[in-house]
Amino acid sequence: MPIRSVVQALPVLLLPAILALSLPFGFANAATPVCESPASDPDGDCWGWENKASCIVAGGSADSDTTREVICQTESDPDGDGWGWENNRSCRMDRAAAVVKEPVAPAGAHPQCRRSDSDPDGDGYGWENGASCSMAAGVSKPHQAPIDTGRMISPRLQRCTSKRSDHDRDGLGWENNDLCASEAGITRCDTTTADPDGDGFGIQAGKTCIVSESVAAVAPERSGSFSPADITDVVLVTGQSNVLGSMTAYNAQLDQPHKRVFAWTSEGWQQADLHQVWDRNGHPGNFSQGDSSRQPYNNFAFHFGRELARLGPERVPAFIVASAPGKGIAHWDRDGSFYREVSEKVSLALRALPHRSHI
Repeated sequence: MPIRSVVQALPVLLLPAILALSLPFGFANAATPVCESPASDPDGDCWGWENKASCIVAGGSADSDTTREVICQTESDPDGDGWGWENNRSCRMDRAAAVVKEPVAPAGAHPQCRRSDSDPDGDGYGWENGASCSMAAGVSKPHQAPIDTGRMISPRLQRCTSKRSDHDRDGLGWENNDLCASEAGITRCDTTTADPDGDGFGIQAGKTCIVSESVAAVAPERSGSFSPADITDVVLVTGQSNVLGSMTAYNAQLDQPHKRVFAWTSEGWQQADLHQVWDRNGHPGNFSQGDSSRQPYNNFAFHFGRELARLGPERVPAFIVASAPGKGIAHWDRDGSFYREVSEKVSLALRALPHRSHI
């Protein structure tokens, strides 16, 4: 419901509660209609119930000038709903006059939209000149995705529930801490060179593009085990102590290995397990492998790999961890010893993957 509608409804919703607290018991709403049938008052208290609303029995104790509805004497119905307010009470507009009466928007209401295409989702409200506007009755049409042969909805991602999730209208949005595909559609890549890793998505003119519908279609989850020969992505994770993950907590349920995530360990490429040794001083395994008295540490790279696998059922990500706790940025200089150390580690890992040539 638009905010305007909620605000307008508040007086109607709150007024009975306020009156019940501040006025004598038995005070009737000024607009209560007369019951059409005596059967509507089974308990004989001169109050009945018809058409999902209270009514008063004509001639009964509840029937008086203060409870009967009256006809409005002035143009006191600014929103054109057939009811007005005069002399501190509700009144009903004359039906004959209401037929020809042009509704007038109350102060603060949305102005009427001037263009028929201002309401793409068909909810009766549009957007013009940087502000909301209301569509004339019968003008709004059901929303239709824009027809553009150069764009497509990515089948790989879940659909965005609101177009506001895709502010730049490039076809990709962000909802619930995850990417989503908007109805704006993603542009097709002009060439396959825009997608160097072959995952179906590329970068073109600074924005995401999609190579083809067939390439970007969701691949089914393959059953069975995976080996290093299946690895599709190799990621280097380097940095200070946060990369090392020392003294972080381990949870046996949350931190289970993923069959499609691999790590470069002291024993070569293996399915990633936090009990292994990936980096200096036995991290993240903490020398816990084979020792039930020790717990491993956690690691960012492990969960980054799991997330990559979750986003792409056809991907088999692998990572290499190289940390330098407490070191300044100069420690990563191209001619420095640590740079050479990392380069040697990466070269050794890639030589163990003949089908991969880069990270």
